[in-house]
Amino acid sequence: TSTLWLKADSGVVQLNNLVSDWNDVTGNKFKAYQTNNLNRPTFISNSINGKPGIRFGTSLYMLCSNVFPVNSDYTLTVVIKSLNTSNSNIVGGNNRTLWMAGSNHAQVIHNGDFTNQLVSSKDIGIDPSIITVQYYSATQIGIIRVNGVFIDSSFCPRNNDSTIYLSTYTSAG
Repeated sequence: TSTLWLKADSGVVQLNNLVSDWNDVTGNKFKAYQTNNLNRPTFISNSINGKPGIRFGTSLYMLCSNVFPVNSDYTLTVVIKSLNTSNSNIVGGNNRTLWMAGSNHAQVIHNGDFTNQLVSSKDIGIDPSIITVQYYSATQIGIIRVNGVFIDSSFCPRNNDSTIYLSTYTSAG
């Protein structure tokens, strides 16, 4: 199994608080990167609970090593603090994303199928939250947990997209 593990207190390459590279903490060669200075997210040294964070926003995103699981089980965990509901995409791909859909409700799309999304009924508000998505390919069932608490589960078609983008869907920004 491939793991991409990014922590804002480790592996961040930045100049003038703009992040160009974000290296995986496990020592493998996976990373997030942004070559265009205008699309680089901001490094915040004192973000959630005094810890560093990376602030994404409109047109601020990163490309990643293409290691998202295809047609298999996966677990995706993110720590997010949404400053407003326009911060839609959290971890995306070319036709898959964990996003907020203009709200504070986590949602998962596979294969660009907006009809069969996994949708959380919990509004996470603007407080820091841990969102975990577990997906079981054999049953095509996804589960959303917020801060370790089961929220919802439902059908979601299998994922066929290995690309990873942070804070965008289809690298559109």
